[in-house]
Amino acid sequence: MPETRESEALIRNMRAMRIAAIIGSLRSQSYNRKLAAIATDILLRQNVEVDLIDLKMLPLPIYDGDVESEKGLPDATWKLKARLAACHGILIVSPEYNGGVPGGLKNAIDWSSRGEGNPWQGKAVALMGASTGMWGTTRMMPHLRQTMTVLGALVIPEQINVPH
Repeated sequence: MPETRESEALIRNMRAMRIAAIIGSLRSQSYNRKLAAIATDILLRQNVEVDLIDLKMLPLPIYDGDVESEKGLPDATWKLKARLAACHGILIVSPEYNGGVPGGLKNAIDWSSRGEGNPWQGKAVALMGASTGMWGTTRMMPHLRQTMTVLGALVIPEQINVPH
């Protein structure tokens, strides 16, 4: 019986798993926001902490190396980097725009890769996406996977793609 109490105490004292969930769409009624809400609900029921990162709420300018060299990284970049670094893994839920990664999502990824520290390095990253088209997000996923791999993320081989 003492072993059980010690095990239970150890489990209670363990830091909860924390996942950052990034919504790649800026549209307030997007299917990807709805898909992220479903995924977040499932994670929360598993006692996983979720940090929902809404790109619409991040005041990031379009990435410009001149801005970076003259003014440094915007405050929103440091906040994003800190939120990503504080998580064990990252879930990206994104539509595809013209077969590629949406500009807002790519911009946030680009800014977060700048400056000291790489919050993507060694992080498990899961990819999900929804689209009204028959292909869903299958054309965008390889682009996003490649970017994440270049940043040192460990992209989960399986992905969720919701067409129609």
